[in-house]
Amino acid sequence: MMLLIDIGNTMTKICLSNGKNLLMIKKYNTYEISKSFMEDFSHENIDKALICSVKKSKTFTLRNELEKMNIECLEVKKEINISLDSEYDMEAIGPDRLVNIYAAKIIYGSPIVIASIGTAFTVDFVNSSGLHKGGMISAGPNIIMDSLSNSTDTLFKVKLRKTEKLFEKNTDSAINSGILNSYSLFLEGLRQRVPENTKFILTGGFSPMIAMDDATIFPELLFQGLLSAYERR
Repeated sequence: MMLLIDIGNTMTKICLSNGKNLLMIKKYNTYEISKSFMEDFSHENIDKALICSVKKSKTFTLRNELEKMNIECLEVKKEINISLDSEYDMEAIGPDRLVNIYAAKIIYGSPIVIASIGTAFTVDFVNSSGLHKGGMISAGPNIIMDSLSNSTDTLFKVKLRKTEKLFEKNTDSAINSGILNSYSLFLEGLRQRVPENTKFILTGGFSPMIAMDDATIFPELLFQGLLSAYERR
């Protein structure tokens, strides 16, 4: 058995896998995570961990703890090298974006837009020839929420939930609509700027809340990409 570990800026997701299927997914606060999370997987015979991380300091600590437990650690951009035909600066691209693009190309082909809605909002485009043309990076929903509540006296944090409506009739719902629909409206506008047959794949923790017609929602795309990269390494 193996663990697939996605270490994000604020949340870490850990998936148990038999090497083919995603069996169980747990979520943890990145700042608090330590080897104690292994208690959730103590009944499994785990010998390997595949790691994708944007938090270097936390990765170093967690990796040392796992290796002390005789769990082999393979990390994206270190032991796991992912080849991608791209015009982007591959030294600078985040490992999470790299894995998502790689997985989406394998599963869905191209042309394709991969939009990840998490702590950050990232969008990448792969053309019909399979060439990654580049991407965009902006703020995720929680960053926008924090900015609104911290910068004003009358706006506040709300619990985000999926909505099909644009114009709401109370402040709570209007904040929810404004934040989430800013992504769906942006992506609908982007659809007019890419080839007509382009597939849209939405991933990341907030992706199930984004209303967009004819888009594929795949929150755990990164885990599938880790498995594929490991199999093809």
